[in-house]
Amino acid sequence: MTRLDQHPRLNRYVIDWASKIEGYGSADVFGVMLPILNSFQLAKSIEGHIGEIGVHHGRLFLAMDALRRDGERSIAVDVFGDQALNIDGSGAGNRAIFEQHVASVSHDPEGIMIFEGDSLSTQFHAWMRDNGLRFRIFSVDGGHTAQHAINDLKVAETYLAQGGAVLLDDFFNPAFPGVTEGLYRYLDNRPPLVPVCTVSSKLILSSISFAAPLREHIRSSLAKSGRRARPTNISGHDSLWLVPKT
Repeated sequence: MTRLDQHPRLNRYVIDWASKIEGYGSADVFGVMLPILNSFQLAKSIEGHIGEIGVHHGRLFLAMDALRRDGERSIAVDVFGDQALNIDGSGAGNRAIFEQHVASVSHDPEGIMIFEGDSLSTQFHAWMRDNGLRFRIFSVDGGHTAQHAINDLKVAETYLAQGGAVLLDDFFNPAFPGVTEGLYRYLDNRPPLVPVCTVSSKLILSSISFAAPLREHIRSSLAKSGRRARPTNISGHDSLWLVPKT
């Protein structure tokens, strides 16, 4: 079995911090999928920022932030204390705790930007436009209604760098069926983002022109490491499923 190439900062985060920060994200997301996405983007010279809608206390956000390169920023979006906006009860992020984790863990806290508010708001969309952001890795883990899922996928679509990857959380999670409903409604409109691979409860999407090469990179990288990816199909799109270790 060949070990996947990993990023030193991500390795340290997984060993020293991931288990200590409340939140979501499996070992396969941190230790398998993020390194694969990063190696693909390095090989293809894909550049852009890191972002997440719904950071909670920063467990996945800080794993992605560990991959941030010189000149890039990490963007955190969450309603935090305004839980009246969290209409589906999908998380209760605390900004003070999140900022404590940022200060303790991030290699460059000054490179992190925070927007506190609803991703459905006109203020958020104006903030994104005004900052001229483009993302190479973007996590969608905010509101779990179908409306939020569709909106946040469209946000990712709008601001994703060519060849970037989107991680949609809680795909097929029966506790939050709105996410899966929102994804299928989004895919019904033939969008530029399509499914690539499912890992744990996260679905990876990328632009149509990069989906096939990214899928092949994932498949070959997993095979070299002794892991198996099962071919599958999501709404008419070829995809993969990372088979969990037994």
